[in-house]
Amino acid sequence: MRSWLLGQFTVVTDRLTEHAARIGRTTARYQLLGDTMAGGAALVVYGALLALVLRGHIPAAAAGTAFIAAQTCRLLLGQLVTGINSRPLPRRLVHLPHRRRTPRTAPRHTRARTRTRPPGRHLKSD
Repeated sequence: MRSWLLGQFTVVTDRLTEHAARIGRTTARYQLLGDTMAGGAALVVYGALLALVLRGHIPAAAAGTAFIAAQTCRLLLGQLVTGINSRPLPRRLVHLPHRRRTPRTAPRHTRARTRTRPPGRHLKSD
């Protein structure tokens, strides 16, 4: 029995390890793709800003303000995404219907109070 259980445990842990590795690779792939796209978009924005300044369409002070605004927006957007991912909304919403009906259904799922003493409490010990 012990060898069979050990074999089953090994099978389960191997599957879990393989699944975790697959999830890690997929997550890393999407993270790399997202970072690449974000970097490319930043280069386009800053390149366009530089081109506008060099051609004299906007003053350097306005370009500096736009640069600071773009950096701030990038930072705030990153914090928003981190905040959303740290508290998964769907997991919280799953429990809301259950929490709403708990006060109504709780009396049906609890025992009635009785005046019996718990076992062993009425015995005196020396």
